[in-house]
Amino acid sequence: MSFDAITSIAQAEDAAKVAVQYARAQAKQMLADAETAGKASIEASVVRAEKELEATPFNGKFVGAAVFSPGCMGEVVGVITGSF
Repeated sequence: MSFDAITSIAQAEDAAKVAVQYARAQAKQMLADAETAGKASIEASVVRAEKELEATPFNGKFVGAAVFSPGCMGEVVGVITGSF
């Protein structure tokens, strides 16, 4: 093998090592970005859920039929009868 061929192979190996290092760094950054985005998304979901749970007073009356599932009706009756 000639000196030029060996030099060319060595340069190609060095270039490949640099490319692998760059790819690893990019992958590491992408994972960090995805983790940060995931945490931000979860935090935003928690904030929305907490806002949905905040009780707001309602002035007025409801008019119309109410539909209760058997389990729900049992719970309502149990709360009413348990409070007397």
